[in-house]
Formats: sequence, C-alpha cells, structure tokens
Amino acid sequence: MPVARRVQLGTLLLAAAVLAALLLIPSGAGGQRPQKKPQPRAKTRIGKIVVPVKAETIRLDFQQSREPKTRSFTLKADPPLGRKPTIRKELAGDLTNDNGGEFPEDQVTVTTERTEFGNVRVKVQLDPKGRVEVPAGRYTGTLAVAGRLVEPGTVSIDATLRDSAKEAFLWAILGFIVGIVIKVAGDFSRAKPNVPNAPTRVPTAREYVGSGAFISSLLLGFVGAAIAFALAYYDNPVWGADPLDDWKLAAAAFSGVLTGATGADLVKPLRPPAA
Repeated sequence: MPVARRVQLGTLLLAAAVLAALLLIPSGAGGQRPQKKPQPRAKTRIGKIVVPVKAETIRLDFQQSREPKTRSFTLKADPPLGRKPTIRKELAGDLTNDNGGEFPEDQVTVTTERTEFGNVRVKVQLDPKGRVEVPAGRYTGTLAVAGRLVEPGTVSIDATLRDSAKEAFLWAILGFIVGIVIKVAGDFSRAKPNVPNAPTRVPTAREYVGSGAFISSLLLGFVGAAIAFALAYYDNPVWGADPLDDWKLAAAAFSGVLTGATGADLVKPLRPPAA
C-alpha cells in the first residue's frame, strides 16, 4: 500500500476514535452531567383586607318590628384572595346601649364568603326576639374580621329599635282626651253668665255637642294631636327606651289638641244660647 494511502487511512481512524470518545464518555467531574441552576421563585404578595369608609358602620333600623334583619357589605382584598380563604370573624361581646341594656351575642349571626372577584362578603343578622326579647334602644358593638394572610379589619354595628306604634297611639289618645276635656270645661266656664238675669245661658250637653264650636275643636284638636304623635314617635328611632317617652308623647298630643282648639275658637267660637 502506498505511504500516502496509509496516512489518509490513519487520519480517518483517529478522527473516528476521537468522535466516539466524545459521544460515549460523560462530561464533568466524577462522570456526572452538570445540574441546571435553580431559578429563583417569584415572591408572592400577601393579601390584605381594606375596609371601605362606607362600611365602617353598618346600621340596622328595626323600627317597631322584632323580626330578624340582615345587612351585608364587602371588604375589598388586594390582591384578590384564593379560592378557599380562611376568614375569621369575632364579635366583641354583646351589643350594648347607654342604659345598660344588651343585645345578646348569641342572637347575632355573622357569616363570611369569598366573592367571585376575590373579595370578602360579610353578612350580619340580628334577631331581637330570640332567646331574649330585646327592648327599645340603640345598641352598638364591634365586629373584627381577619384570616390567614389577611390583615385584621373592624367594623361597627349600630342597631336601633322602638316600641310598638299601638302603645304610642294609646298614649296619644290619652293626651287627646285630656286636652278635649279641658277645652270643654273652658267653654262651659266661659258660657256661664256672670250677672243675674243675663240674656244668655249655659248650653246643654246636647246643644254643645251639636254646636259648630265643639265639632271644629274636635277636628282641629285631632289634627294637632296627630301631628304631635308623628313628630314625637316617628322622628325618634328608639322611642320607648326612655321611661318618660310615654308621658312626653301624651304631653305632645295634649299640646296639639289645645293648639287646634285655639284655632277653632278663632274660626268658630262658642256662642251661648239665649236664656
């Protein structure tokens, strides 16, 4: 074989051996492949509940009803909470009023749920006629909401109750009757002649009841008492909480009757019949 041919063949065999060594022998120290460098994990933001200003106080006005009442509000989470967040809620004891009355804690139900957008909806239900019937008054308390990865938030609860309108109406009727009695007594006193052989006399009960003076006094007195009742009862969301509320309403109705009766005297005064 010519020498040039042998050199070419040897070169090819050497190149094949080097290629085989590169393919079969693993690279790196100890015959192990190099490990991939771990990528740093992205930091996770911690969610927090932000209590909106409008939701700092939730108000429940029962008026004269004693049926359970529910209010709900939403606490916005930033960023949105996960699918199954752990939410804790705690009422700071019974709701209380200024007179020492209590709205029992076990008659207050608080539930929370995650909304579709990752916020927290809080529902508060108060039952005034549960184990204990809650009397009229203004009751306040504090509700705390917290949870895993959630900063605590607090809201205030303000509940108002008033006594029945039937009871208030009876006290208004009492004031109305007293006012009418005093008005009638005043009319008879003024109709009584001051001198003997006067040309006029005191009217009989039938004559007085049928007179325009009495009818107008009755109608305008009723209007005055009704206005006084509405102002004293419906403008007071906790009517009945004060023991003097009953008497105040009767006095207001009494004043309304006298005001209406005074107006009636201007329009249709009593004219004593001839003797």
